[in-house]
Amino acid sequence: MGRQRVGIFLGSRKVGEWVLTENRLEEQTVIIPNDYIEGDVAEIIFELPDAVSPISLGISKDERALDMCMHSIVLTEIAATATPFR
Repeated sequence: MGRQRVGIFLGSRKVGEWVLTENRLEEQTVIIPNDYIEGDVAEIIFELPDAVSPISLGISKDERALDMCMHSIVLTEIAATATPFR
């Protein structure tokens, strides 16, 4: 798999980043401060700069740029004392 970087944004504000190095499911966490959320809808964006197509790796004819596999997302409200990404 190699190293896969993931930038996590709430709208245009970066709230976290992950570096994935294992080719398996792992739990990842990001803290989004309450004051970053405006209104009833929040757009979470995952930036995947290391995405690569299977065709470019010579493993299939799939031309889509692929990166991480996401099994689920769980959103939980936590205490205001949690430290956000800097």
